[in-house]
Order: sequence, then C-alpha cells, then structure tokens
Amino acid sequence: MRSLVFVLFIALAASEFDPEIHRKFKTLPKHEFVSYFNSLNHSWTIAEYSDDIPLSYGANFDANHGLPTITHDVMDLPQQFDARQQWSQCETIQQIKDQGSCGSCYLFGTINSLSDRTCIHNDVHVNLSEQDGECLDTSKCVCEGGHPPDVLQFWIQNGLVTEDCKPYDIQSLYEQQCHKKCVNPSMDYFNDKHFGDSAYQVDSDVDTIRAELVKNGPVVVGMTVYEDFQDYRGGVYVHKYGKEKGHHALRLIGFGTDDSGVDYWLLANSWGTVRGEGGFYRIKRNQPEVGIESRVFAGLPRKN
Repeated sequence: MRSLVFVLFIALAASEFDPEIHRKFKTLPKHEFVSYFNSLNHSWTIAEYSDDIPLSYGANFDANHGLPTITHDVMDLPQQFDARQQWSQCETIQQIKDQGSCGSCYLFGTINSLSDRTCIHNDVHVNLSEQDGECLDTSKCVCEGGHPPDVLQFWIQNGLVTEDCKPYDIQSLYEQQCHKKCVNPSMDYFNDKHFGDSAYQVDSDVDTIRAELVKNGPVVVGMTVYEDFQDYRGGVYVHKYGKEKGHHALRLIGFGTDDSGVDYWLLANSWGTVRGEGGFYRIKRNQPEVGIESRVFAGLPRKN
C-alpha cells in the first residue's frame, strides 16, 4: 500500500495539471477564460475557436502488433531540429492536412510520415493516399479509428497508392468498402502502389526518438488529448486543465528548446491550418499524462 501511495504521489507531483485553472475553465465564459489563461504567461496561449470546426480522434496504441522495438547508439544530436528545413526539397513535410469529421488521424499521421520518408530515402515525391486506408479492414468503418502499426504493415504487404489515384473522401470511407481502382481513369490502381520495406516501434528514450528523426525523418506518434489541447494557439503546450478526450495520432517532425528553456517536440497535426501555429504544434517533452514518448512508430520504404 505504501508503494502505491508513493507512486501516486510521484505521478501527481510530476503532473502540471492546475486545479484552479481547471475550475476557472469550468465556470467562466469561454472568452473570459481565454483572457484569464493568457494573462498567466505560461509557455503557451489559447484561443476561442469556432464550435463548427469538427475535431475527431481515433488512434489506438494499446499494443505494437508485433513490431520490433529499435534503439539508436548515442550520437551527437542538435539542440534544434526541424525536418522541414533538413529536407526542404520534400514538399510533403511542409503540408498540413485536415481529416475532417472522421477518426482517421491514425491514417494521416502514419501515411503522411511515409510520404515524407519516401521522398527522404528514395527521392520520390508523392502524396500517399490516406483514402487507401479503407482497404485495411472492411469489417469496420475507417472513421471509427485504428492502429498505426496496422497501417505500416498494410504499406509493406499491400502498398499505398497516391492521392492522384484516391483523394480523401470521407463519405466513401463510411461505405466500409475497399475500392481497388483510381478515381482518375487514366491511372492503374496496382501500378500506382508504393511499398514499405520495414516497420518498427521506436524506443521511448528521448535521445533515441531524436536520433530516429535526425537519421530517418518524421515518425507517427500518439498522445492522450485533453480539452486544453483543443484550445491551443501557440507556444509550448503543457497540459493544464480539462478532461481527457481520447487518443490522437500526429506526425512528429522535429524538436527544440524554447527561449525559457522548455524542451519540446514539433508536430504536424491533421486538423487543418486554423488551429495551432498554422497546424503545427509544439508540445513539452516528457509529459507522462500526454505520453508521446511511449507511442512512436515508423517505417522505411522499399528501395526503387
């Protein structure tokens, strides 16, 4: 019992959740709370976004589905790293997409990182199709969520076509059918496939994750989302208030340290460009309640 109490004490001590801020969040009108929170001068600011912008979650990270876990040898790592700058020739790294009212974040986070890596490792510039994820499992709706490791294994075994073949179409995803044909009649579905060579989970050690980014490019990560994350406008996000909303997948593209000394991850979200820093988010590293470090997955493309 003492050990359990001690663990709970440590967990509470490590958390930066603020009960007073949470109380204000629950009681103040939204515009008043936004002004109140931003006046506290934390490492990040919030905004009052329109309620008609849908937010969807749908990632499951309960298991790695048999993927091997890799580590990296200790290496000299930069203090700041941004894949957009490192591989500026790869246009997909710069892109922010919008999953809309569909729990397909696991497709966006995973497949967008694979587009990046196809460019980085094969010098092939393609936007791989999130829509091709409808062929993963027709027994359930893609918009009900899924597992990034399943997407990686599908990429290896079946390949992924490009957006030119199958552009994103939420209505089609709800049909729960696998369409093995291109919207563009001049294209052949099977000839448009791009395949993966390997898939793996990255060890939760921060330096290993940083080394993976520097060596191989963007990865897909998972996080626990709270109500305050939905309000994020800019800066380095630290969970402060709000209840848990679900699990979300994003594309991790870099890391750094802000001017006040807070270490962060740099991520590309799939909620469009209105939220965050033009759709990009900086999130403080090593937040156990957010859990990014324990849910990092990646793959390498098959060589041409």
